[in-house]
Amino acid sequence: MTTARVHDIEAAQRIEGCTFTGEFRGVLTAVAEGRVDVEDAVAAEIRAAQDADAALDLPGVPRWRRLFGTPAYQAPSHRVLRNRPGLTSPTLLNDLTGRLCALRMASSAGNPSDVGDAAGVLGVHGALFGDIFGWAGHLRFVNLSSQGIAFAPVPAIDHHLALAVDDLRICREHQAAGTPVPLEPLCRFLTEYLWCHPFRDGNGRTAMAVLMSMTAPGALSTVGPAEWYAASAQSLQVAGFPDPEPWAPILRRMLDH
Repeated sequence: MTTARVHDIEAAQRIEGCTFTGEFRGVLTAVAEGRVDVEDAVAAEIRAAQDADAALDLPGVPRWRRLFGTPAYQAPSHRVLRNRPGLTSPTLLNDLTGRLCALRMASSAGNPSDVGDAAGVLGVHGALFGDIFGWAGHLRFVNLSSQGIAFAPVPAIDHHLALAVDDLRICREHQAAGTPVPLEPLCRFLTEYLWCHPFRDGNGRTAMAVLMSMTAPGALSTVGPAEWYAASAQSLQVAGFPDPEPWAPILRRMLDH
């Protein structure tokens, strides 16, 4: 794996709000170069996060609050997503999610070059986030909205994921034929996929892993968090009618890189 691709992997996490220390960059590079086994690196990161979380001794959800039920995907004892390492701190969970996702991207999971259907997209999500979430690789079962944007309702996820995959398949056909990936279907894929929002968490990074498999190393590194989220917000302004046009300048630059 090239140094430029490792920078792309870090860029994907930076877009999602995670930053790395110099020490972790060394580990990530070692995994990418095959000098460190990814399973050993993942296990070490989980142990370190668990130790840090135990030292915080955060207060749990009051017992009386639990009587009203626990929201879907949330841990019953703390205000944090259910997670396999058992972390109680949202901050530590977010940091660990970014590091483990990066490590998986640096291994075979980060180059999903054969993904061209819905099952493949679910598989990428499962590979990137399976160390953290038991529901990784499974479609969400709750309706979600964020910052005034309502994502596809649960009954519509399958249909709109299929529409996204149809455009992804067009892009893969061009790759297989050795011709440039066309801009328009790539924009439609990303727009439809992000509005579909098939997973509870990790949608953006899954999309970026797929984008990296269709663009040159270093291409994603040209995109900053503000630019990414501005395009996303603009493309999803009208509920149920995602607009691919705001993504065109970003994806054109990535394809031309």
